[in-house]
Amino acid sequence: MSRMRRFSFIFLLAAVSALAIGGFSYYRRHAGVRTGGPAVAVASLPATPKQPAPTATAYEPTAGGEKDPLIVILAPHFDDGALSLGGLLARDGTRSTVITFFAGEPTAPVRTTWDSRSGFGDSHEAMVARARENAVAMASLHAAVENLGYLDYQYRPKAPTDDIEKRLAADIEAVVASAIKKGRPVNIFAPALFEPNVEHPDHKLLHEAFVKVAAAHLGNATVAFYLYEDFPYMAHETATFRKSFLSFLEKADGMNYLPEYVTLTAEQMDAKVAAVLDYKSQRRELSSGDIGSLVRSFDTTRCPGLKSPFVACEMTYRLPDTAAVR
Repeated sequence: MSRMRRFSFIFLLAAVSALAIGGFSYYRRHAGVRTGGPAVAVASLPATPKQPAPTATAYEPTAGGEKDPLIVILAPHFDDGALSLGGLLARDGTRSTVITFFAGEPTAPVRTTWDSRSGFGDSHEAMVARARENAVAMASLHAAVENLGYLDYQYRPKAPTDDIEKRLAADIEAVVASAIKKGRPVNIFAPALFEPNVEHPDHKLLHEAFVKVAAAHLGNATVAFYLYEDFPYMAHETATFRKSFLSFLEKADGMNYLPEYVTLTAEQMDAKVAAVLDYKSQRRELSSGDIGSLVRSFDTTRCPGLKSPFVACEMTYRLPDTAAVR
């Protein structure tokens, strides 16, 4: 191995280790740091090279005209849209809406470990501040915002979630119905699924509700359904998962997916990182390091071989039986 290749390999190992640890920190904070709950020991994360992205086609840029599809991103929490698809928003934000589902707050304020570590006195203070951060971040990407009132995992009773999933499915169905009524093509994105050790309960609920709704609309000429790689969970996944992620995802969902990558210019990558950093209260617990650098490192190494002017990508997975309007 040449000196240059050896240096590149060592750098990649170091970057993946940092991403995996950052992902673990993110998992712990969203899961409420539950005593006895599912967790991944940092020491158990092997510093292996990232799993390469699957063979994919490009989610092509469009001219921005009235016939271009609208974009709807379903985000579990306030920062998830920017973390996972901030580059797509930087590119197409003017025709995009980010719907944050778990944006509600308890009737009576409560104090949780995560909110305390983020510098908040209680849930009310936390959710007001986080909604404000989200508004700033999305405005910088020119995306519209819609917030729904589901309670974050850390705030709700740990009871069966069947009712929550049914309500989520109903709200997603309403999004699809609204899109069809408008008569303009719409691409809807939701988080992918991961292993139990990596998964967050809110992300899993939203994912499963989305897949059920999408399955009922296969072949619709107006709406296209996509999954997005959920950062930083995907960083953890690629550092530890030994099998093909696409195969895992298809088996878990009982669906066939067509990988498509969103190519990003340096300017779009910079805009994404800037938006991520707008979530100031979340920076410390999002990662043990600099979350902006971790996002950049992951996106710029996810799709090797990109040609100028593109420097990074975000991976998505489209249901191929749905419309692929560009």
